[in-house]
Amino acid sequence: MEQFNSTINDDNKPRMLKKVWLKGQRGGAKWEMWVVQLICELLALGVPPRAIPASIFTVYVTLHQKEPGQVPSLSYVRQCRTVMQVMAETIAAIKLGIEEEWVQILTDATTRRHLALQCLIISLIGADGKIDPVLVSSCIFLDDETAETTVQSIFEKVWPLCMSFYLFIQLQLNLCCCFR
Repeated sequence: MEQFNSTINDDNKPRMLKKVWLKGQRGGAKWEMWVVQLICELLALGVPPRAIPASIFTVYVTLHQKEPGQVPSLSYVRQCRTVMQVMAETIAAIKLGIEEEWVQILTDATTRRHLALQCLIISLIGADGKIDPVLVSSCIFLDDETAETTVQSIFEKVWPLCMSFYLFIQLQLNLCCCFR
């Protein structure tokens, strides 16, 4: 929490684009949270991972009129895709767990290089009464395209999301009870 508060208070200082050594932690240097957030935002906007290091370099030079000490590698940017996947699944789990009923379950299948893929979208009714689509997965791998394996694959994708939200809520309730 102290690190977060110091980041907010130091917002007026120009940020250095370099890895930092965190005190009290083992391992090598790590990128600061704002760099990871910038990479995730660029990925969410659809910027190809290969273009992100050059984009960060250009933006940094434009804003600070000097070259950065380091730029995240392509390998690191690709690792940040996992962060994006975890965040997307967490948001989907929260949205699906909050609603008592789901309005629609939509699927769309395609084949790429003789591999069957399934997309799953679950529609909810938002607070304003409009449909709120939740993309649960854009890539569910199917063994074959029969109805049984499709349902089984969808169940295997949705069930862990619902269970993770359930366990998260249970943990929150237990923490609230402990601090009373």
